Amino acid sequence: MKPMLTARTHQNTVWADLVDPTTEDLESLVSEYGVHPFAAETLLSVSPKPGVALYDNFIRASFHFPASEENMTSTPDEIGFLVGEKLVASVRRGPRDPFHELVKSLEMSDLLEREVVGTHAGHLFVSIMRHLYSVADARIARLEQHLRDIEKDIFSGKEKEMVFELSKASGEILALRAAFRFHKEALVDYEEAARAFFGPDYRVYAATLQGDWERLRVALGNARNFLSELRTTNHSLLTTKQNEVMQLFTIAAFITFPLVLLAQLLAINTPSNPIMANQNAFWIITGIVVALALVMLLHFRRKGWL
Repeated sequence: MKPMLTARTHQNTVWADLVDPTTEDLESLVSEYGVHPFAAETLLSVSPKPGVALYDNFIRASFHFPASEENMTSTPDEIGFLVGEKLVASVRRGPRDPFHELVKSLEMSDLLEREVVGTHAGHLFVSIMRHLYSVADARIARLEQHLRDIEKDIFSGKEKEMVFELSKASGEILALRAAFRFHKEALVDYEEAARAFFGPDYRVYAATLQGDWERLRVALGNARNFLSELRTTNHSLLTTKQNEVMQLFTIAAFITFPLVLLAQLLAINTPSNPIMANQNAFWIITGIVVALALVMLLHFRRKGWL
């Protein structure tokens, strides 16, 4: 059976990553690392929104992150954390690509040296969160590039095709907003708990996460506004094209209906009809209809309707 717990150690700091943990997996956290039993038990439940709780020897934190780009859903994934003096335990349900690659490919020493200077588990937690935020930042950047591509296609005459693409982009923004909307409150709570747990000097490290979240919030807001403008523009162009088509049909109906009626009247075969008595009646009626049609077409063109 594939192990559900992956542990890495660096300078007496342990990162234990659990995927779909069982009760037995959490019991090993309690016995091997001294995790509070109630704190470990809370990792089995799914939180409706991110939250932070302070225990005697651990901080329990949960954060929501967007599902993978291939999974078109606004329901976020949750990652739970237990942060102690020498342990970070992460719990997730199902393999999340960015997180899985982080666990698989990065050494903890690289992660610590890349983001912050420090060796205890609080610094490691900040590094993990900053990596997850950087993944989300890159995802928003790809979304913005996709919106710029949509903009080019809109003005290239592909308004109809872009309706679906705009809907997909809207779903992507919805998923990102649903995942990150409660992070601010959780990060503030984490900063307060971490200052009490690690000391006041740790505040600067916890504050960097709030800065990363704020950058994501601004970028996501810009993408949302860009999408709104593109949708309005695309709708206006589609409406204009539809109006032009309807105008052509209206003009065609306006021209053909009276001409057909006139032709029918002139073609009535009665003794008092002077045209039908003429052997060139067909050509006379055709000439009248064509002449009237040309007059109306010239009139509509002068008015700018054609």
